[in-house]
Amino acid sequence: MRKIITLSVVLLMFLVGLAQKKTPVITAKDGITTQKYYHKNGTVSTIETWDNSHRFGEVKGFNRNGVQIFMYHLRAIGGHASAHITYYPDGQVQKVEYSDAPDAGIQHYQSWTTFNENGEQTGFSESKYPDDTLVTFRRTPQEQPVVQRPQETIVCAVPYCTVVRVVNLTRKKIPVFFKALKNNELTRLDKDIIVPKKGTVVADSIMMAERYIDAPKVYGVSIAEGKKYAGYKLLLTEPTTSGSTKTYTWYIVKEE
Repeated sequence: MRKIITLSVVLLMFLVGLAQKKTPVITAKDGITTQKYYHKNGTVSTIETWDNSHRFGEVKGFNRNGVQIFMYHLRAIGGHASAHITYYPDGQVQKVEYSDAPDAGIQHYQSWTTFNENGEQTGFSESKYPDDTLVTFRRTPQEQPVVQRPQETIVCAVPYCTVVRVVNLTRKKIPVFFKALKNNELTRLDKDIIVPKKGTVVADSIMMAERYIDAPKVYGVSIAEGKKYAGYKLLLTEPTTSGSTKTYTWYIVKEE
C-alpha cells in the first residue's frame, strides 16, 4: 500500500511539473503582449510578442544557455503568418511548423524545422506554391463547336522572403538593437539581439507576396552604447538574392 501511494505521489509530481513547463507566462506592457515559455533551468525557451492591435508579431526561440536559435515574423492581417511549436519535456523546442499565406490567394509557404534536446538544428524542409513558376490553366474542350479561344495564362502571386541578419566578424559578443522606424507598415516591435563572437543571428524573416522588403527602411540598426563596445561598428553590404529570397546583412567589425 505504501509503495502504491509513493508511486502515485511521484507520478502526480511529474505530471504537475510537465504541465508547468507547457504553461506560458503572459504579460502586457505599453500595448505589447508577450508570451514566454521556459526551460527547466529557468531560462527562456520561446518569446512571442504582438503589437497592441494583435496584427504583427514575432516569435524567438533559445536554447537552455540563452543562445537564440530561430526567429519568425508573425501576422494576423492580410492573410496569416503563424508558427506552431512543440517542446521536449524539459522545455527545449523540438519542432517549429511555420506557415505564411497572403489573403485571397492560392499561394502559400510552409517550413518544418527540428531541433535536438540541446537546441541544435537537426532538420529543415519547406514547401511553397507556386514554386517560382507561372501556373497555366487551359479550358476543357466542349463537345459542341465553339469559337476557339487562346490559351489563358494566370500569374499567381509568388511569396518573396526578405531575410535580415547580423554577422559578427569579431571575437567579442556584441548586443545589437533593431529599432522599428516610424511610419513603416510592417512592424512596431523593436528587437534586441546578442550576436555571439564569430556568429550569425537572423533578426527577421519577412514573407510578402510579389515583392521584397527594403529592410533599411524598416529597421534602424545600431550597436549597444558604452565604453565596452566602443571601437565596434556595423557595415551594411549590398543585399544578395537567391531565388525568391533576398538577404540583407550587417557585419560587425572592429575599427582600426
